[in-house]
Amino acid sequence: MKKLYNILVMMMSLATLMLAGCDDPNYNGESQEEGKLKVSTLSIDVDASETTVTRATVDVSGFTVRILEGKTGLLKQSWIFSEMPEVITLPVGEYIAEVYNAEVKDAAFDAPYYYAKQNFTIAKNKITELNPMTCTLENVRVSVRYSDALKNVMASDVKVTVEVAAKNVLEFAASETRSGYFRYYENNTTLVASFSGTVEGVFINEDYKIMTDVAPRKHYIITFNYKENPIPGDESGMVSSSNFTIDASVTVVNESRDIDIDDEIIDPFDFLTTSMSNVNLACQASSQAITVSSSAAWTVESSAPSWCTISDITATGFTINAAANEASTSRTANVVVTMGSLSKTIKVTQAAYSESKPAPSFSSETIDLTTYNDARLFGTEAGLKAAQVVISAPNGIKKFEVVINSGTLTAEVLQGVGLDTEFDLATGRSSAGADLTEGLAGLGFPVANGGTTSSGTTYAPVVDETSVTFDITQFIPLLSIYGAAYHDFELTVTDNADQVGTCVIKFQTY
Repeated sequence: MKKLYNILVMMMSLATLMLAGCDDPNYNGESQEEGKLKVSTLSIDVDASETTVTRATVDVSGFTVRILEGKTGLLKQSWIFSEMPEVITLPVGEYIAEVYNAEVKDAAFDAPYYYAKQNFTIAKNKITELNPMTCTLENVRVSVRYSDALKNVMASDVKVTVEVAAKNVLEFAASETRSGYFRYYENNTTLVASFSGTVEGVFINEDYKIMTDVAPRKHYIITFNYKENPIPGDESGMVSSSNFTIDASVTVVNESRDIDIDDEIIDPFDFLTTSMSNVNLACQASSQAITVSSSAAWTVESSAPSWCTISDITATGFTINAAANEASTSRTANVVVTMGSLSKTIKVTQAAYSESKPAPSFSSETIDLTTYNDARLFGTEAGLKAAQVVISAPNGIKKFEVVINSGTLTAEVLQGVGLDTEFDLATGRSSAGADLTEGLAGLGFPVANGGTTSSGTTYAPVVDETSVTFDITQFIPLLSIYGAAYHDFELTVTDNADQVGTCVIKFQTY
């Protein structure tokens, strides 16, 4: 019986200690001291980016108010603003009060997300007051507009698809007047607006506006414009037909200030530069490496990794590697390059292995070989482009004939600088037999078998060469001296197998 009594005494003592522990403010390491939070002092304003409005003009009664623990972020209290109590009791500690109008959506029309927060401290037996809070727009607002000139010629199927952060998308129909609101991602601030639809009976599907630094609390108003009869080679927009262009401008509205962004519509593939969109390997189906440069976060993938591979992938580019084809059949691989919803395919084709060699071909990284180029963009000064065309002739060059058809460069003008309207770089002579080597070499052209002129100018060879650069960069300033005109350089190259390749380089002066 005594043993049982002792056990009972020990249990009662332990219970007494436990109850005493519960009265200890530091029991379990958590303070049970309390203070008051006066919630009724909270008022809410909304900064709608363009203008600040108060409760008198914006109904904030349905806004959500939440109290969170400062260290853990755990939710302690939550109310609708119109139903908040006057005062609440909270344990001593650090807290966060946050206010917002609705749950943020990835992308939606007329769905702004306004948010604000403040930190506060609850002290023992003290009353803390919540300060007034101003909610600001925390997503990206986008509106699409069309100029009156464009409205007059576009059909009802016109639409603009806006994509933010390469994941959240809204489609703005031609009649859409609402603003779209997009979730903001700090680590991905790209916005792509793509225009498609029928304009003057022509269906357009490849006009884009790209921005890479969008931010919350800003309203991006994208206005698509219409221009008739663009200047050939005009780089302000993508030419959608021979008669007009569609381009875009952006105004950013923030805190009642309009900020015009001085850039036009951008071809998305301006972010991707290759010497060839189609890589054709025919000379004995040899191997080749093609360097691709990029100014955006592109992803690359090859459809035939066994022989067509990608290497040296960095933030600014990558390399396509094509192994030699030793088979008796040709083969093709597609290298797909993407950025969000945009994509570009680089087609790599190899002919079957053969001893035969292709005819002369022409390529250029700077000159558009299909239309007139603006001569003002080319030259030797800083910031201008080199006017160069690479001629590939696997059998070696036999003739390299040039004919200049110019609205201002007559035979007399050309002869004044040691040239003529027709000449052969393989011989250095005009069609009339005059020796033009001195003048051609002085302008940087390759001539005949190469050599040095009497004045000491060294020039490269043409005859039997398999690759020659036709460089008229130094010749470009001469085009502009005599005013506005069109200028055609007709190139005819004959190789040692008597195969012929032709190309016309076109420039316009103003």
